[in-house]
Amino acid sequence: MAGGNLSTDFGDTFTQPAGLPTSNITGLSVSANGQYMIIAGSSTGYYSVDYGKTWTSRVTNGSTATNGTCVSITANANFVIQATNTGIYKYASLTAADVSLALCVATGSSSDVSLNGNIQMGTTRFISVGINKTPSTLYALDISGDLDVNGNAHIGTGTHRVGINTSAPAFEMDVSGTLNARNILVNGAAISASVPGYSNNTFSFDTSFNGNVQIGNTNSARSLGINRTADPAYSLDISGDVRITETGLGTAASATSGTLVLSHTTTNGRSSITFTSPNTGNNDYGYIQYFDNNNPLIANETNGGLMVLGIESKDGSGNVASDRISLYASNGTGNVGVNTQAPEYNLDISGTLAYSNVTERLINLGSIGAALTASFGDGLIRYITSFGASYALTITNIPAIPNRSYVFTFIYSGLATTNYFSSIAALTLANGATGVPTVKGPFTAPASTTCFVQQFYIFIVNVTTMASNTVIQTLTTYA
Repeated sequence: MAGGNLSTDFGDTFTQPAGLPTSNITGLSVSANGQYMIIAGSSTGYYSVDYGKTWTSRVTNGSTATNGTCVSITANANFVIQATNTGIYKYASLTAADVSLALCVATGSSSDVSLNGNIQMGTTRFISVGINKTPSTLYALDISGDLDVNGNAHIGTGTHRVGINTSAPAFEMDVSGTLNARNILVNGAAISASVPGYSNNTFSFDTSFNGNVQIGNTNSARSLGINRTADPAYSLDISGDVRITETGLGTAASATSGTLVLSHTTTNGRSSITFTSPNTGNNDYGYIQYFDNNNPLIANETNGGLMVLGIESKDGSGNVASDRISLYASNGTGNVGVNTQAPEYNLDISGTLAYSNVTERLINLGSIGAALTASFGDGLIRYITSFGASYALTITNIPAIPNRSYVFTFIYSGLATTNYFSSIAALTLANGATGVPTVKGPFTAPASTTCFVQQFYIFIVNVTTMASNTVIQTLTTYA
């Protein structure tokens, strides 16, 4: 347009329009039928509503333009769109009062634009907006600097993601770094208000965490309840099963580590596992408790720690004698060892055994009128009141463990006669091996008819051949 000519007769004649600028033309718009025309100069605009035959000057809102004016007329000239340095304006009809030419932002210039409405750029074609960026921006909105949104932000209608410090976000909001959320909303309500699943510092929801989770700190008391009601009573309160699965060989016990670690912060303290009961009125509970070295609660232990397995309960009648601790395994065939890692008996002690009271179960056989089988485990002492004849003895269920010895004691009293066990019929081990052992020394008759004791010492050296094992008989008589 600058320095050009105009035609008022549909291109038949071109003339230099009088009064129109010949330079610094910064905006031009013509309707489809050519009737309506707008020319924007650097400071003054012109418009024509009669195919350019008559031109009227209009100053740009009383201001002096420096960067030109952007104007646009629709095809049927129903309205004019005008862009200025203060906004975008739409005029419903094309009249002299409607056309107000003002400044627009030219390429490469620096100016502020205020938008009070919706803006759409492009349709299916890719059009981008760059802020503080060089041309050919990479994204539809490419910003170099901070973005301050004082309103609502909506990103996509389907699966769209926002990444902060990450170029490939894996989640709808993926933050690589620290996230400081001062106000969190759940279903549109603030956490500090009444929201579903939240009450009095209790937050109930289903979620998945792929990182660290911290609840509370050393100066606050916070709790986590799983399958519990609001306000759990413990820092971790779980209703249901708990399973800990370690990979590989697991974690060895040490002073600072383990699969499950219970610790306390005061020296000479204690930690415990407590098994509670709904029967709280009778104070029922069991426990496993560890005491530190020199714990003042351990009156007789001043040079080492102590592990206690205990039970505190009543049966409702004040009878605490019914409180019991039972070590039971494998259908009653489990063993307990002291100073041995492979106990071979129900109680297997490697070392010195000290005791204040020991009770041996006495089996009262009463009157013996036939051959007898004595089984290991039924008790080692048997009481006989009458012996009808001399019989052979069969001994069964002896543990199949080499280099072990066992003693069976028979007490004859009352109406006992001179009859006694005169031989060993068979020896059977717990593994099923059976046979007649080697007997050392003769089986002699008792010298008294009122009271005598007969004992059999059984020595196991072979668990398959019974003849390799030995039985020694001793006989003690009393007047």
